[in-house]
Amino acid sequence: MDQPEKIGLRDWGLNVHIPKEELDSVLQDCLSGFSELEKRTGRLNLLLCAQPKSASLYTTQLLASSLGLRNHQIGFAKAGGAIYYPRLLMAKYTPGDTISHCHAVPTSETLRLVRQLDFRVVVLFRNLLDGLVSRRDMLMKGGWAENFLHPAAAERLASYSEREQLDLTIDLFAPAYINFQASWSYLCAAERSPLVRATYEELVTDEVAFVEHIGEAFGRAVDPAEVRAVSERIRSEGGINFSTGRTGRGREAFADDQIDRLRTLARRLGASDEGLLGFSLG
Repeated sequence: MDQPEKIGLRDWGLNVHIPKEELDSVLQDCLSGFSELEKRTGRLNLLLCAQPKSASLYTTQLLASSLGLRNHQIGFAKAGGAIYYPRLLMAKYTPGDTISHCHAVPTSETLRLVRQLDFRVVVLFRNLLDGLVSRRDMLMKGGWAENFLHPAAAERLASYSEREQLDLTIDLFAPAYINFQASWSYLCAAERSPLVRATYEELVTDEVAFVEHIGEAFGRAVDPAEVRAVSERIRSEGGINFSTGRTGRGREAFADDQIDRLRTLARRLGASDEGLLGFSLG
């Protein structure tokens, strides 16, 4: 299989060989913004739908290299959060099996594309509170806040107290994070062909068991020694941000009234698993 040479390198290619008889349909779908094309192959195409701040880039590369998959990215402008349909479609024309990642919630359109193009889905969750604290930490790094705030607001952020920074993080990110958990959790419980469910906490606890769980779901043999070697190579080469941190840090960082605020929001959005959300200490 033609894999990228360096472990940290992701494949953003759109230059694939589309059969001449299918080219008009592919171009029409890509240009019109409305997909009609159904594409099924005998290959495995995984889509990792990951909660933000759940080490999705690292997880994608770990699974790609451990399970023999091409790391085919599907975001627009080399950003992996959303699904950019032309890149998603190109995964079906890329030689070999693939894995792609996104942060999409399961809207009717997302699910239609997944089923129409025959993607297999792995959903990656993370403790909400830990994820929000991790996002706050990223906002405080130089230049990151301006991806989400106008320059004057980003500049003021450093002068805020820790509580004010966490309040702002809740305002900016909590609804989307909770909605991701609620909507995918509902589908994981309701789907006739179950989605594969995994958590960041499982990854941190035992990477080999994490990869084995996903490999087993798709009939892929896993070599524990290879998983450990891949992990070491990814970390040594750099370029992928993955800091395991300490599970439960978010429960300590947020004040009780902030957690009550998040609990109310979670209830309104239909998220009820307090363990997954991080509200319970047990």
